[in-house]
Amino acid sequence: MIKRNLAFDVTLRLLSFLAIGAALGFANGSQLIPGVIWVVPGLLLALMRTSSTRVAVIGLVLAASVSGAIQWTGVVPLSLPISAASATALGLVLALPYLADRLCFDRLPTWAGFLVFPTAQVTIELITASLLPYASFGAWAYTQTFAPSVIQIASLFGFWSVSFVIAAIAPAIATILTVKGTGRWPGPIVAISLVAATLLYGTWRLATAPEPAATVVLAGLASKPSDLDAIVATKDGCEPDACKQAFADARTQVDRLFMRTEAAAGAGRIDFIVWSEVSAPLFPQDQAAFFERAKSLAQKYQIYFAPAVFIVEPGRAPFRNEVYLFDPAGDLVATHLKAKPVPGEISVDGPDQLKLTETPIGKVGLAICYDMDFQELARQASGARLMLVPGSDWAAIDPLHPNMVALRAVENGYAVLRPSRESASVAFDAFGRELARTEWQGVAEPIVRATLSVEAPLTLYSRIGDIFAYLAAIAFVSICAIAAFSKRRIQG
Repeated sequence: MIKRNLAFDVTLRLLSFLAIGAALGFANGSQLIPGVIWVVPGLLLALMRTSSTRVAVIGLVLAASVSGAIQWTGVVPLSLPISAASATALGLVLALPYLADRLCFDRLPTWAGFLVFPTAQVTIELITASLLPYASFGAWAYTQTFAPSVIQIASLFGFWSVSFVIAAIAPAIATILTVKGTGRWPGPIVAISLVAATLLYGTWRLATAPEPAATVVLAGLASKPSDLDAIVATKDGCEPDACKQAFADARTQVDRLFMRTEAAAGAGRIDFIVWSEVSAPLFPQDQAAFFERAKSLAQKYQIYFAPAVFIVEPGRAPFRNEVYLFDPAGDLVATHLKAKPVPGEISVDGPDQLKLTETPIGKVGLAICYDMDFQELARQASGARLMLVPGSDWAAIDPLHPNMVALRAVENGYAVLRPSRESASVAFDAFGRELARTEWQGVAEPIVRATLSVEAPLTLYSRIGDIFAYLAAIAFVSICAIAAFSKRRIQG
């Protein structure tokens, strides 16, 4: 009877792990439901802490596999079996903070046990951002872009601090569920106080946002090319007739973009217009004419014009993924070659450098899509008032990826305009507040319009960088060392 009850208990626990893993699948990634990440990790921690080590490890593997598959399958455009396997593997890697908590928390003083999980979460994000090819994508902080008051602490310590605050709630929930008596309350009180301080700071910062001397009107055009396959295919060479058709198709695409831009510029006041990533296909023989046309348009409408192009040379690969900035005098004042091509992207690696251009509204910077996933690169543009960021995504990472620039805005104190192909085009002010959003699906000619009406604030993070993340990693290693040398359980 005892063995039967034990087997029933183990089965019930493993089913609970599966159920919690399924719920955790909606805490991040492509199936994100805002708010889930504040609750479900704590339930998983509680189940881990009250299970035997063997059951906890098996259960964690089950939960992590299910949650990883739900969160990340399809996010990277691979075949379904490979994508599902990769998502599951990623789920297992991202589950390591739960394992660290299970192995360490009851061998530590209460205060140290409380810190295991949040410091482990920041450490795993630091490791994955440094070693994996997908930069900071997937960090817990990005689940909170809908809540500007929560993400304001990124102006102090970067997105890592937002992840830390979210993760601090998990051990608090686990403690309330698993510990009896007055000893259960110190950790939860600290966690609640940390969240309260975060919200108070965020509310204060938003309420005291400086008013500008003048507003700035922005517009971002998202391209909807009829077909780019034949144009891109010329990189492998082409017969004369095929090349001739590709050249004609490219010019048609460019003509359509200029017509849309002229219509937008002529419809009312606009100070800056930017195109989405790889909007205009250019062959070398058409570059001079393109520059003249862009110069004339900027002069005619007295705007800053930032067309995004990709330059293809028949028989040569990779292509150049660039964005230019023309001022109202028609001068080409800045050029940016994409610094961080997405893994698998057939384009030239640009220098890891973001340049700023002086304008009447302050400094303006250029970046392209994936560049902004790298917080250290994006920090180079601190001091700018506005970043123009052409983007290009795919459905599975919409809106998670477009929304990530909200954290870059808060961290570095600049507004971001990000028109995008195949995902939402967005604009955020320097406090991460959404100014405008236009969907790509179901819209014939997507254009996002926004009015920028706050100044760019100075931020502590732009000066100290990722110190918080490294300190959290040092704290995690130190806490684990204390636990490893502890010869007995300290907590009940």
